Amino acid sequence: MRFHHLAALTVLLSALLSYAAETAPLNPPAPDLLALASALPLRPVPYHSAMAVQPVLRSAMLTAPQPRSGRVFDKKFAFLAAFSTALTVADYEMTVSCLARHACAEADPFLPHTRVGMYATNIPLNAVLFYWSYRRKATGKKLWWMPPAAVIGSHLAGVASNLRFR
Repeated sequence: MRFHHLAALTVLLSALLSYAAETAPLNPPAPDLLALASALPLRPVPYHSAMAVQPVLRSAMLTAPQPRSGRVFDKKFAFLAAFSTALTVADYEMTVSCLARHACAEADPFLPHTRVGMYATNIPLNAVLFYWSYRRKATGKKLWWMPPAAVIGSHLAGVASNLRFR
């Protein structure tokens, strides 16, 4: 396995673990409210007190993170997108050049060995990772930059390993 594939797997695994740690619930799940309500004795509730409780119950049911204000596609996001795209192009162009000279061999059996095949498999993957990053940033997650960092890390390692064949 080439060095950049091992680095890509490491970065991707760390991104997935950080996402899992961030989204894992810290408290155990809440008890079943219908079962608790059926166990309580019934008594009439005045109309005005039921209306006062309704906004509290409604806010407790909303658990999805609220969108943050401000721009999502800002300078930081654009820089990460441009840098990862440039590294992807550099990695694949160096790899195709090395393969054409028969100076190296591709260690990843799943990656096509043609230029079109390499881009056709990587562009959708990068698009999905950047969409994931965009959604995470839009909801205010602090580690929104991890998916682009995985792309940058994998292709940076690929460019570094391809430099020895130049």
